[in-house]
Amino acid sequence: MTDRASSAPKRLYRPEDMALRPASFPADYRFLYRLLEERYAKANSNIPGMARQELPTFEEHVRYLDSTPFDRIEIVVASGRDVGLMYLTAERVGGCFILDEFAGRGLALAACFTFFSNETYPIIAHFNSRNRAGYKTADRLGWTLVREEPHRLTYELREPPLDPFAGLRGRRTGADGKADLRADP
Repeated sequence: MTDRASSAPKRLYRPEDMALRPASFPADYRFLYRLLEERYAKANSNIPGMARQELPTFEEHVRYLDSTPFDRIEIVVASGRDVGLMYLTAERVGGCFILDEFAGRGLALAACFTFFSNETYPIIAHFNSRNRAGYKTADRLGWTLVREEPHRLTYELREPPLDPFAGLRGRRTGADGKADLRADP
């Protein structure tokens, strides 16, 4: 697994390699809008509360965030940078999005495991049926597929997520000392 721009191996993350911090408004408006821009550009993403017609303006996005549709929004931090978000709505719908440059490194798996481990269940998540990485992450964490529609899969988490890192505790590989999350013990 290598970065497209170089032959250097991608850094793979575990829960202890990243952190979640509560989103702060207005300080995080720009970062959350950047995530929205990336997310909107993808044909395989679902965006809560927004029709997939055109990207909202920054001002529309701020109004949406200020309407407090979320119980929790947390920013995913890795390598000293804001790299994604986790959210949970009042309707118990959860989601995750990681910036493209950090995708494919285990961050979504680590962030979802951490974020959803101490919640009240059940929690629902919707995935575009073309978002294979998203629903494979849900599968690894023990979410159950409860509804399948042509363009959307609905998963439910009824209890704390499975720990996909349990077999990797204390096991380190690679020149950077990070675990290879692809290896099963």
